[in-house]
Amino acid sequence: MKRTLAMAAAVMVAAALLAPSAGAALKLKVVLKDAETDANFINDQGTSDGSFGDFEGASASSFADLVEVGFANDKKNLYVHIQTLSTGVPAAGEGFRVRVNPAAGGVYCLNFEIFFNGAQNDVTEWKAHLRDLCAGDAIVEGEVALSEFGGFMITIPRKAHPDLGKGKTLTATQAQTYLWSGSYPAGVAGPYLDTTKIGGDYKLKK
Repeated sequence: MKRTLAMAAAVMVAAALLAPSAGAALKLKVVLKDAETDANFINDQGTSDGSFGDFEGASASSFADLVEVGFANDKKNLYVHIQTLSTGVPAAGEGFRVRVNPAAGGVYCLNFEIFFNGAQNDVTEWKAHLRDLCAGDAIVEGEVALSEFGGFMITIPRKAHPDLGKGKTLTATQAQTYLWSGSYPAGVAGPYLDTTKIGGDYKLKK
């Protein structure tokens, strides 16, 4: 009996040592910051690099006013952090987008997007995904929640896309917010409330 209990205890200790650490803190890398109070529709409307758009004052939506974007990852997921001046979702449906290039190239063909329910769209809960425009138009569904760093966090499973593997780099980050109408996921984005200048890169670890 004592031997059986000792063996059971040893198994439990080994299992505890092998289990991943619960609640391990994410190490966020901020890749861009944006001017406040410039979510006023005065920008390049999502067509360029965001260099035309830092017109501060008379912001139309604190919720859509981009402040900061960052990335983190663990072995399973990529986390995309988007912070705006407010997390109070307005009645008008809005959308957030963080777009990057894979290290191999592309013209902003990887898009991490959040869609919020509102009067002009048909979503009933927050939706998030990775839209891959590098080869066709493929969607990897993700999750969205309030971020521990402030704002919102998109979670995307890394195994769902080859450009999220160990050592891969997401380059030339840019972010946009916009009014979003229609049906998910084929709705209409625009007009654009806020756009950012091009930020930094993120190399995935682990």
